[in-house]
Amino acid sequence: GGFFIGVSPEWQLACGTVAYFETRRPELAERHGWQPWLEARSLGFTKDVTHGFFRYRHVVCSRQCTDASIGASTSDGTVLAGELCTSYAAFLGRESPAEAEDASVLDRALSPSEL
Repeated sequence: GGFFIGVSPEWQLACGTVAYFETRRPELAERHGWQPWLEARSLGFTKDVTHGFFRYRHVVCSRQCTDASIGASTSDGTVLAGELCTSYAAFLGRESPAEAEDASVLDRALSPSEL
């Protein structure tokens, strides 16, 4: 037996940093494959990623800004991610092997002699 301990702190920091910059603007998030997370209080996105042979759902939430308090010119009212609130990856399990994609073999009925 065994158990999953988790990814390294370095991986979490690197992914959180990339996630923040990929989701600073909603149009950037869409371009990078992020989906809006409607349960976020302000600005949130989710993205399913594969790292090694494992799948994760990455979540990033930021505080929305529409002013220049973060050093960006937003006189046009553009929504920006101002402060990173949280970023985490939820473990979804092992990546499915390529041969398991054809489920027709898995649904085949076995004869009594095969059982």
